[in-house]
Amino acid sequence: MEDLKEFIKSLDILYVEDEQGAREILSKILKRFFNSVEVCENGLDGYLALQKAHIENKTFDLIISDINMPKMDGLDMLEKIREIDTEVPVIFITARNEANVMMRAIELQVVNYIIKPLDMDAVNSVVNKTCEKIYLKSMFLKKQRELEVYLKMIEQIALIAKLDLNGNIKYFNENYLNTLGFKIDEVLEKNYETLKDPQINSSIYTQLWETLKEGKIWEGIIRNSSKTGEIVYEKSTIMPIFDESNKNILEYICINYIVTEQEKEKKELSKKMMQNIVQVKKESYTALQDKQKYEEEVLNLKRHIFNIESQLKGFIDNKASLLKQLEAYEMNSLNQSDGKFDIIRKKNEEIEQLTKVIHILKNDKVKLSEKISGLNNTILHNESMLQLYKNNETKLKFHIKEIEDLNNNLTKELAQAKEKKGLFK
Repeated sequence: MEDLKEFIKSLDILYVEDEQGAREILSKILKRFFNSVEVCENGLDGYLALQKAHIENKTFDLIISDINMPKMDGLDMLEKIREIDTEVPVIFITARNEANVMMRAIELQVVNYIIKPLDMDAVNSVVNKTCEKIYLKSMFLKKQRELEVYLKMIEQIALIAKLDLNGNIKYFNENYLNTLGFKIDEVLEKNYETLKDPQINSSIYTQLWETLKEGKIWEGIIRNSSKTGEIVYEKSTIMPIFDESNKNILEYICINYIVTEQEKEKKELSKKMMQNIVQVKKESYTALQDKQKYEEEVLNLKRHIFNIESQLKGFIDNKASLLKQLEAYEMNSLNQSDGKFDIIRKKNEEIEQLTKVIHILKNDKVKLSEKISGLNNTILHNESMLQLYKNNETKLKFHIKEIEDLNNNLTKELAQAKEKKGLFK
């Protein structure tokens, strides 16, 4: 409603009335609503005013005129106006309702009437209804101009074709011909499937035609082959065009967009991601095997250390026993022969030998402990690498999801083209 009021305020009108009192009152009222009101006293002045505006490339958006006037009545004035402007809407103010007058007014495309004596509520109602029609017509023309611009844009960007009920090509736009490298006579009347990539699975076309014959819109990626054999990926929307009853299909229209580079990039990226996933899984499996191997080595080393510690304990216990024996020998040898000193010397030598063995075993224990520490560090490192591989695998899966989202976005971008499907009927 506010838009209509603003629209009315922008209109320029021509008001023609020979009766001074009515002219002064109604012109004041009209000037409150419209941008400008040019007032004339008779039909001839009204015609001359419109003729002057036409010469100056100006227009009146509405004419409100009495019928009975001197010099030239409203009907004669309108007949002359129609020679200049066939579109301007006209409202007649009349007290007559003769059939011949009404018939002639209809022939001259009068849009409405105001009956004398004037009633302001009736005047407002008629003027508002007429202006609403003008507004709707102007909006329609605006949308039509916008639609023509959209159609030109689509024609320049999209690959457009029309097919008959058998799938034979009835129309191919210039952009489609240039993309595939054909001339118009090389594709007209040929079946649309003859353009497809020979290596494509024919089941996609079976599903395509089943969908279309059900009166539904088909959407998907098709692969056509250019005249030189180059494969062209097309994001395709194919829709049926119905007759006025909206029951019978007359033809099909294809609106396609080239997505060759996107499809190639998507396939290459998917291939690389799959390769990376395989590599990550392979490295993860190798790291897991290494971890198990190191754990087995650590377990074996721990067992070996345990054995060494057991031997060491035995040697220490043996050493203690020998020392006790030595003390006993020393106590008993004070009054014994020199031969017993030889036995003591031998015992001392055995003790020294055991001490060396114990020292060697201790060194071995230290080295084995260091090796176990190194293996534990290696296990920790491998566990970190394994976690890193798992994180990489998660990221790769996330990238695959992003690719799928990108494909969905491409589908949404084509939704706007679908909204225009009725334009090709």
